[in-house]
Amino acid sequence: MSRSRQQTQGVALLMAIMFLAALFSLSLLLLAVLPLEMRATGRQKMETEAFYAAEAGALNALAWMETRAAKGQPAIPSGSDEHELTGSVANWEWKAVIGTVPVNPSNPDDTRPAYTVRSTAFLDGTRYRSISVALCQESMSRFAWFEESGSEGLWIGAESFRIDGPFHTNKYIQVNVPSGFYGSGNPSTFTQGVTMAGAAPNSPDGVNYNCPFGTNNPPFDSKGRPIEERYRKIFGEGGSSNVLPRVKKIQLPSHAKNLAAEAWGSELPPPTQIGVHPGLGSSSNRVEGGLYIVGDVKKMALAVSGGNRKLTITQGGNTIEVLETVSGTAVAPDGSIIPKDSTMVRTGDEFAVYSGLTNGLVYCTGNINSLSGVNRGKRTIAVDVAQGRDITITGDLTRADTAVGQAPTGTRDNLGLVGHNIWIQNSSSHTEANPLDIYAALMGGRRNADGTVSGYVGPTDVYGPLTRVRLFGGLMMGDKQTWGKYSGGRQYSGMTLESRYDSHLANSPPPYFPSIAKFRVVSYREEHEQSAVDW
Repeated sequence: MSRSRQQTQGVALLMAIMFLAALFSLSLLLLAVLPLEMRATGRQKMETEAFYAAEAGALNALAWMETRAAKGQPAIPSGSDEHELTGSVANWEWKAVIGTVPVNPSNPDDTRPAYTVRSTAFLDGTRYRSISVALCQESMSRFAWFEESGSEGLWIGAESFRIDGPFHTNKYIQVNVPSGFYGSGNPSTFTQGVTMAGAAPNSPDGVNYNCPFGTNNPPFDSKGRPIEERYRKIFGEGGSSNVLPRVKKIQLPSHAKNLAAEAWGSELPPPTQIGVHPGLGSSSNRVEGGLYIVGDVKKMALAVSGGNRKLTITQGGNTIEVLETVSGTAVAPDGSIIPKDSTMVRTGDEFAVYSGLTNGLVYCTGNINSLSGVNRGKRTIAVDVAQGRDITITGDLTRADTAVGQAPTGTRDNLGLVGHNIWIQNSSSHTEANPLDIYAALMGGRRNADGTVSGYVGPTDVYGPLTRVRLFGGLMMGDKQTWGKYSGGRQYSGMTLESRYDSHLANSPPPYFPSIAKFRVVSYREEHEQSAVDW
């Protein structure tokens, strides 16, 4: 063997030894890293399992709250500040604590009931992960049109109706689509979706369409496939996705006991003497609730006086004036100054001044036979729904922060009415050129489709002019009733309705306006209970 060949083999051997040494070093490094990676994988697995366990607790708490709300019960048992639920998922246990908060933490103007849920995951008694959720109960005032039960014959004229907000019925709707509607310049009939708890038989989308004889123009083809341009013409930009049949039923409350309690503002029994009683709670000189009225009201008038809000109530031969200094001071009948943020109750020459303002809730055990005026501040006016009490609107019901005829741009003066029936009295003076203006969320009815919102129907032998009602707000009804008398397709008595949805009522409803059994998440936060070392 030559010397050069020996040198070449020696170099190769040296390189092989170096390569093996490098591989050995890498193997040692891999063996050192592998346990760390395995621990990291195990830690990630436990993190995921802990998250799902905590989330299971939060979802169980939400379902528990919605089940109670659907039964007309408070989200957590009365008299409790919080309620605890427990359960398990595989080897993990969870504990969810439900608590109340005074307002929606992300929107102080939101007066809907708000709650917190903190769900924690445990393994062998050790805390690992938590989820904190803030929930807000949805208000009935979120609807432009709501009908609890109604009849399966509820017809919506695609050409004559325009419902510019959320629509829900616990049955299903039937839409009359006239010839030429799809090519017309008319706006969409619905703009923000339709939900129905029922569905018309043999209909691909649950809606029953009535089309003129000889035409074939439902918004789908012969195989039930949607024709989106037709759907958009009826149901807005969302097209066929804006129609949701077979959703969960939504029910009206069967009573207004919670409104009565909030108006009285005390755990003591409410008064039984006819009259207007401020909710003083446990205090004798400070308003802690709203106004609690015993007996029928002949007339109730809302007004603004010097920027402050005023309510005048007539009962029998008595006239009671309630003045709340929401904007500044006022002068009492004896010339003294009523401080800002005070409430004065006056009957004739007698008056009393209390510190604090009402919570905006006016509750009456009887009927309110006449309601009109200008509203200032958030307010809900309610009567005893369980006893079949009604509210009758006899004149314009407007708001101080909005020019008459214009849509509201804020939430300061949101108004809600709650009664077994909400009647609107017709008047020949309110015509197309001079409509009766109502700015409010109107809820007439109680559970099981009893009660409505409707107009008084005039004598059947009287022909026009029809009363024209212009509503800025929403309609919530147990059942839809007729607004007039018809003959030969012509309405000759009663009133016509122009309804414009006020979207501000959804996120900032009137105080204590009835809620539905649905909760919306307004904030969500995850928390690790253990450090990385503990895992």
